[in-house]
Amino acid sequence: MEKYNLINHKNSELPNYPVNGKNISLRLYFSPDRQVCILGQFDNNCAFWLSISALDDIEHNAAIFDFIWGHDHKLVAYWHSVLNREYPQVRDWLTINIRKQHYFPTGEMRYIFPTGGFFRDSGHDNAKSLARDMQTFFAKELDKCANRLVDPLYLTILAKYHEILSSVEGDAYSNYTKMQPLISIIESESYLRLSSDADARKAYLRCVNECSNLYNRYMTAIR
Repeated sequence: MEKYNLINHKNSELPNYPVNGKNISLRLYFSPDRQVCILGQFDNNCAFWLSISALDDIEHNAAIFDFIWGHDHKLVAYWHSVLNREYPQVRDWLTINIRKQHYFPTGEMRYIFPTGGFFRDSGHDNAKSLARDMQTFFAKELDKCANRLVDPLYLTILAKYHEILSSVEGDAYSNYTKMQPLISIIESESYLRLSSDADARKAYLRCVNECSNLYNRYMTAIR
């Protein structure tokens, strides 16, 4: 499976702090054309696995999860750097994070998926179930897109959101604070990243970029 990993000996690097391999997490990115980027993380900065595959290739994706869960991983890379260099378009895909949480009926730690699935980090059946749940999640997010865009007027609303975000006046701290309610609305509609309507995706991502600009200026101001 190593051949599918975009993190390799050429781009791996030792972080300037110790990483803990005991509590790995998964970050999944979904594209409008049904691709999935699977990221295995030590923490928010460092990763050991990064691959791109077809969402509908259940066996292949299950094998990736099997490999992630069944091996000790020695290679480490700052995943932002690898992703930006190899697949910068992934930044515009829909993303979710999956971390271990307490599964209350038994008290054990399991991965919890947005569809409600609970997965142990071992066993091909668990890996295959997770691969299938990715498809279920994708289908549900597409349904949200269809319902949100049932009226073309929503493109006009997105354009108005962008206008508001890009024309706000004042200092960086006040601007971000003032725009937080609108930013929250935009973040809650991240499923629009999967829309088959290219104009809708573009309009939504323009808003996302403005939200990011406001946040970056805010962070610069408070440092």
